[in-house]
Amino acid sequence: MYLDDRRSHQSKATTTAHRSRLSSFVNWLDERGIDNLNELTGRLVKEYKLYRREESDWAPSTEKSNLDTIRVFVRWAEGIEAVEANLSQRIQSPVLNDDENVRHTELDSETAEKVLSNLETYHYCSTQHVTLALIWHTMCRRSAVHALDLKDYDPKDQHLRFIHRPESGTPLKNKEKSNRYMAVSDSIAELLDDWIANKRPEVVDEYGRKPLLSSKNGRLHKSTISGYAYKYTQPCKYEGECPVDGRDQQ
Repeated sequence: MYLDDRRSHQSKATTTAHRSRLSSFVNWLDERGIDNLNELTGRLVKEYKLYRREESDWAPSTEKSNLDTIRVFVRWAEGIEAVEANLSQRIQSPVLNDDENVRHTELDSETAEKVLSNLETYHYCSTQHVTLALIWHTMCRRSAVHALDLKDYDPKDQHLRFIHRPESGTPLKNKEKSNRYMAVSDSIAELLDDWIANKRPEVVDEYGRKPLLSSKNGRLHKSTISGYAYKYTQPCKYEGECPVDGRDQQ
């Protein structure tokens, strides 16, 4: 049912990849006698990750893609009340740095809330705060939030509109199949309203579009978005525990 539902708005290659990743996960659940999604827990997903890491020697990028797929699937299942509410937020996924290498830590819901709480307290409505809040709460790719224009946010109906616009520099991975609307929570809507009213730089990009996420130089670059994700998920940013290699402790 999930794959049939997703097929209309994702590429054939993505559907094939999701089928492969989810088949392995479902087979593992079957071997443990779990045949009802109501029995799925965050702990089971964690056990599966550890099992695959040991048995298959997962590369970091492979681990991330598999866990991201499982999280998307679980989020879909939440929408039809097939699993426990908010289960997807407890599924841990590695955080990639700018070079697509993985820090040996994971962003679970507790960590994400600490990161966002720190930003809300010390950097409320900053570019970093708005960007990371959007990424976490929408579970979207950086290219998707990078592509958002000011007009793609509807404050009245509280939703975002994602549009494939390759002719003006913001293609989406699955092209027109990525076009969609997404509702946002009251807290994200309030944050976006504050950002637009008080903090967002009034700029246009090189195509004359008004980006939702902007800096004084125009549309926020995707590498900048990746840099925020890497920088602000380091423990020294939200707990004062800096990595042993001392990276980015400013």
